[in-house]
Amino acid sequence: MLTCFPVILWGQSRTFHSNGYYIEQFTARDGLPGTSVADIIQGPQGFLWLATHDGLARYDGYGFEVFQADTSTQGGGFKNFFYTLRQDSRGTIWVGTLNRGVFLFDPEKEKFTHHFRHHPEDENSLCSDWIYTIEEDPNGAVWIATSEGVSRIHFKADTLRHQCFQGKNSSRRPNTVFSSPSVTPFYYRKTGRLCFYGNEGIDQLTFNEGAPEFEHIPFPAGGELLAEVSTMANSRDGQIWIAGKGQKGESEENTIARWNPRKNSFQSISHAIPNDVAINHLYEDEKGNLWAGTWGRGIFILKPPFHSAADQEHLPLFSNDDRETGNIWAFCPDRFGNLWVGTWRGPLYKIHLRSNRASLTKLPIGRNEFAVPGHITEDAGGNVWATTKEGYLFRQSLATGRLTRFALPGSEAARTIEAPTPVVAVDEAIWLGSHHGLLQFFPATGKHRFFEITRTEKSLPKDWINVLVRQGDTLWCGTTHGSLYSFDLKTRAFQAWHEEYTNLGVINDILISSEGFLLASTSKGLHKIEASKPSNRSFNSSYAGGLDLVEANDGTIWLSSYLGGLHHLDIPGKAYFEQSNVQLNWITGVQPDSQGRLWLVGPNGLFRFSPTWKNIEVFTELNRFSFFNAATVTGKYRTQDGRFLFAGEEGIISFHPDSIHADTFLPNVVARRILINNQDIREDEALSSLPAPSFLRVINLPYFRNDITVEYAGLQFNQPDAIRYSYRLEGLQEGWVEAGNERIARFSNLPPGAYSFRVKAANGEGVWGEGETLLTIRIFPPWWRSWWAYLLYGISASATLWALYRFQLNRRLAAAEA
Repeated sequence: MLTCFPVILWGQSRTFHSNGYYIEQFTARDGLPGTSVADIIQGPQGFLWLATHDGLARYDGYGFEVFQADTSTQGGGFKNFFYTLRQDSRGTIWVGTLNRGVFLFDPEKEKFTHHFRHHPEDENSLCSDWIYTIEEDPNGAVWIATSEGVSRIHFKADTLRHQCFQGKNSSRRPNTVFSSPSVTPFYYRKTGRLCFYGNEGIDQLTFNEGAPEFEHIPFPAGGELLAEVSTMANSRDGQIWIAGKGQKGESEENTIARWNPRKNSFQSISHAIPNDVAINHLYEDEKGNLWAGTWGRGIFILKPPFHSAADQEHLPLFSNDDRETGNIWAFCPDRFGNLWVGTWRGPLYKIHLRSNRASLTKLPIGRNEFAVPGHITEDAGGNVWATTKEGYLFRQSLATGRLTRFALPGSEAARTIEAPTPVVAVDEAIWLGSHHGLLQFFPATGKHRFFEITRTEKSLPKDWINVLVRQGDTLWCGTTHGSLYSFDLKTRAFQAWHEEYTNLGVINDILISSEGFLLASTSKGLHKIEASKPSNRSFNSSYAGGLDLVEANDGTIWLSSYLGGLHHLDIPGKAYFEQSNVQLNWITGVQPDSQGRLWLVGPNGLFRFSPTWKNIEVFTELNRFSFFNAATVTGKYRTQDGRFLFAGEEGIISFHPDSIHADTFLPNVVARRILINNQDIREDEALSSLPAPSFLRVINLPYFRNDITVEYAGLQFNQPDAIRYSYRLEGLQEGWVEAGNERIARFSNLPPGAYSFRVKAANGEGVWGEGETLLTIRIFPPWWRSWWAYLLYGISASATLWALYRFQLNRRLAAAEA
């Protein structure tokens, strides 16, 4: 039997954003063995298995465990260069290598159990030791594509049967059945059939009385569509994607086509992938986008309906030293909406496909330099405008995504602008708040004009316009020193609305309600002013520290603050305010959506609050953006088409609230490690025959081995560090123990008895699964407390009593006779 050497390695991945996708990378410093990942699969339990050039790695969301085959008796290089993986219907993992044949790994035993190699003198051996691809057919036979043909291995009634099939023009073996010299097996998901593709076409596998036969389907003649084939992938509509090279005159061009097996038709699609790279892998995601992994240029994403080469984007992948990683070796979608990408001499990547619903736009101002955005607005043409801390003004088209940067005018008045400045778009001009006035900027011409607030002895010194809100032909201006002004866009005149010498406090937001009231949230409280009757005003100091004012579609007005959390203001016809019972102490931003829900920016990120159900939802995919919290979000805006924009230190996040859904994937909890009296059961000779911890269901122990430690993990890769756990040892504990992020449970001096260790887990958004019984523990008492000992005690006691009774009876009889 082959042996293997497991090693557990831990680490923390590096993250970055590219084209709106949140991407994590894993390298050797995170515990990943070697420098290349050639293949990736996900097993039934949820573990990720990776073929690396330094062993077989298993990933559980927290770390890598590496298994290396014992090749000490074999010479040459590439000793543990694992190249391809496939898990068969029996659960065995087939590991193909470069120049080492095929290893079989049993996940339940965590051991390599078989090794198949090529032997020139044995026709029943592998066709070659160079393994390219492995697939299983519907009959349970495994097909192995090698450099010298295809081997078929079938375990039937525990008997191994082997056949070797050759391609066209081969003279090495008699079974020449394939139409191409070299073929690769491919599993057609819709029919469950196996087919083999090569440069001459596709050979579909069928069976005639159990014997394999092949139906040949040629590619279109001439080679213009497909002269060489590099990879195939299943489409969501039942068709098959094919990538390769097409012959265009004297040159070869990259080709991607769809094959419809039912109609036996081939259709090419438009793309702009450079011809100097090879397309190695294809994957169609749940949105219908086609991901093309290349050798040389990373990943290209083609978007339906694939009519134009412009409907694609290039997704750069970067290594730890910020170099672009170009050689893609493997794609593996997991069950949680992530795409894992293996590379040659580069990191392992995890791309969060669902996070593309929220995109991040950075504002470049130099080489590897980006501006920090502040306030945001939108003009009538569908462009978003953002001021920045560095004094720039950016425009982005919502339709095309194109960015344009404007340097604010260099006049003395413009230099007084303190960023981030409030911004409002009016017709062809952009209005910006400044020191004691407003700047009108015309992007088309670059011209500007400054309107200064009339200074009087009653004006507050060093007064900066902090809030700018438009109401028809009026701009309302709130300042940092408590002044409130209106600016008439027709007369170009300011009007003061604050009382003489009255400081309203720092004005943080202004809202013109649908009832015609003007509300101003300030550091001292909430001011309400009736615009038509300036004398009709009120003030409520209960809402000191008010920050954000919004009005929902139903007329409800909400106020956030850094002192009192979230407040509901019932304005019309009432002289009091009602505070809601939402227990969030510090909320800097509130944004209502079309369904009446509130999106809140708090200290721990973004939340969604339902006023109807009083429930709060957390969205891990949005909170992955490191600046998404109350301290660092600098601006927000809701566009005309309903998109939300949030500005922060890294850029501007954009998403539509209807596209954000709770994470419904629940962690599958498994045992990773079990220690008995501080010794791993896999290293314990007395327990070494037991299954691996993740497969072990029952363990029987003597009374003196009653210190038990169980390490467990919830297999859910979206945000494993946010998973929370509770556990319970039935038979010892009545209730659940809240473990938080802790993934270990210890029990000391357990008395003899039967116990059930159960664990339940909640994903990053707080959705709990049902408790799962991971392990049944039976601790047997010492022999003197066993049932048969007590039976023996009972028999002995009964015999003693019987003997005593007979003795007393005999004495009485003897006395009576005397």
